[in-house]
Amino acid sequence: MAEAGAPAGPATAAPVVRFDEVTVRFGAETIYDRLSFDVKAGEFLCILGPSGCGKSTSLRLMGDLLAIQGGRVEIEGRTPAEAWDRLAYVFQSPRLVPWRTALGNVMLGMDLRFDGLSKAEKAARAGQLLDLVGLSADSGKYPAMLSGGERQRVAIAR
Repeated sequence: MAEAGAPAGPATAAPVVRFDEVTVRFGAETIYDRLSFDVKAGEFLCILGPSGCGKSTSLRLMGDLLAIQGGRVEIEGRTPAEAWDRLAYVFQSPRLVPWRTALGNVMLGMDLRFDGLSKAEKAARAGQLLDLVGLSADSGKYPAMLSGGERQRVAIAR
């Protein structure tokens, strides 16, 4: 038990992600019925279950990609729509645009979020991100020229 005046640790810190009484339905099928949980900074949450049980639904809710029928989802105390600048979503499949190079695919994410940057600034930042995932030498390759793991790293960089 923590002593009075002791610094707040992970167990007492405000949650980074909060699901509060979340209800989700697809037609007549209830996916979540008043689901509640908190994830604090430094914690890991693993959701296990068979195909179709709603594991990816929680990610879609956090990414504001799906509407809820009841309850509340918060990211750092904000709604997912308000917290979009703090989130990134990497799909299970890379979802790269086949007619753009690795660099172009990373820049696509910037085109959608950073209107104020010039094309040269976006290219420079995209190059840095590809370097972070070990693909700077492959920036001119198209998705069909990359391995599955390389395509996934491009998606992560995006």
